[in-house]
Amino acid sequence: SHPVRTDLDAMEPEACRYPDPLQEAHAIAERANRILQENPGETIAILARTRNQLAGIIRVLRDQDIPFQ
Repeated sequence: SHPVRTDLDAMEPEACRYPDPLQEAHAIAERANRILQENPGETIAILARTRNQLAGIIRVLRDQDIPFQ
């Protein structure tokens, strides 16, 4: 196997605080959409500690027509 990206240093992780889960979900969706627009054909992963944390993010991704699986 081989890495899909070789410029991993360009993709720094971010740590942010948000006042509520909905604002966090919107920020995650916005960043995901920006990354996908800047890198057509690439994929990204959104990681969460629990499945319940993903529910709000999935809702926002659907509302904003951001593809995911």
